[in-house]
Amino acid sequence: MTQQNLVVCTKCGVVNRLPPNRNGADGQCGKCGARLFSGSPQDIDAVNFDRQIGRGSLPVLVDVWAPWCGPC
Repeated sequence: MTQQNLVVCTKCGVVNRLPPNRNGADGQCGKCGARLFSGSPQDIDAVNFDRQIGRGSLPVLVDVWAPWCGPC
């Protein structure tokens, strides 16, 4: 059996299966139809962060910031 990548939709939170031989750039969520990879940073809350890290199987780049704190 071929291992599939699990990608969490940032719009609706559904976990989508993406075959490893498929180009993820054009992948869409099976529930809401949103693009799985927008190509831009996404603002997510604590619940969505836990879902992305806990349920997704792909690496995630995280930049933690606060509006009241300037860039380092």
